[in-house]
Amino acid sequence: MLLRYLLTIALFAHGVGHLLFLVNSWGYWNGDKEGSSSWLYSGVLGAGQTLQGLLGLVWLVLLIGFVAVSWGYLTHRGWWPQLALASAAVSLTMIMVWWVAYSREAPSSPWCSTWR
Repeated sequence: MLLRYLLTIALFAHGVGHLLFLVNSWGYWNGDKEGSSSWLYSGVLGAGQTLQGLLGLVWLVLLIGFVAVSWGYLTHRGWWPQLALASAAVSLTMIMVWWVAYSREAPSSPWCSTWR
């Protein structure tokens, strides 16, 4: 039972961690610095803060999804694995879209330098 509680806390914390990408896409955190927006939307497609703000809703849905997964896992609901897989797949896709921006901002980080 202790393991179930620990995994629930981890899933919940992971969901709340999406808040960082949400506030970034809405321009509240790191929005003024060069390289803090999505490489795909701002660089390749030339889309501005408006599109990234709309995509912030995806981060919000992911946040809610992982919080719901943590509750479903804790209460033994049958739907939590499907929601977890869907949330993880969308989350991975969204993180890849934003990742290059964050790796360019942290040149002192040893694990980011390997991506260059």
